Amino acid sequence: MNGLQDTFRLSKKLQNRGEERPTLLNPIQISEYIEPTNIGGRKRGRRKNKLTTDEKISIVHKVIYQLLPVKDVALEFRITQAYVCNLVSKTKKNPKFLGDMIDKKEQLALEEVKVREAVTECLHKDGYLSCINDIKDMLEKDHGLSIKPWRLLKLVHE
Repeated sequence: MNGLQDTFRLSKKLQNRGEERPTLLNPIQISEYIEPTNIGGRKRGRRKNKLTTDEKISIVHKVIYQLLPVKDVALEFRITQAYVCNLVSKTKKNPKFLGDMIDKKEQLALEEVKVREAVTECLHKDGYLSCINDIKDMLEKDHGLSIKPWRLLKLVHE
């Protein structure tokens, strides 16, 4: 009941604010305006990076094994409910899908370890890093690892 009275009082204040003499004695205070969402929550069009394989695995785990609602998981990862349902249904239809994601995660971790080894080896040998293409060629020759230059550059910067 109290919320209804506050709403009525605020609407009266808004109606009378353009007149020269207000009928109510109290002007509208800034603290009476309550934002229903957080500041910046209405901004549209902000791009979010693609989900990593770790995030996809944790989404599927939370929905299937922890039995969390799809809506909560979607809000947590800032994705649509349809995408969460898509990942879960792919996993339920094809159990290898989750295994493939885990294998991909392990492969990326192995790539990262090999790149770190190659970079430290190059630093110890020459004292400096040569260009990315030379490191890429060294990885292909020594470790048999084919990696794209942009990914290699990202790993070297980390």
